[in-house]
Amino acid sequence: MSNINPLKWIEFAIVPNIFQTYYNVGLSAIMWTSQIYMATFIPLVFPAMMLIDNTGLKNIALIGSGANAIG
Repeated sequence: MSNINPLKWIEFAIVPNIFQTYYNVGLSAIMWTSQIYMATFIPLVFPAMMLIDNTGLKNIALIGSGANAIG
């Protein structure tokens, strides 16, 4: 779960000129994707680790996979 999200995060930052043209947005909007990812990852990783300890890796992996599929 935590391995697939950084790939989505990084893919927008490596070729911003293509995304600027295709989506007709500014560079700052594209770069905000990396900032938002890091701003949410740091505080949310600790509750996720606590849930893994309490619930088990299998259940959290299923929940995380479902959340990624919905997202």
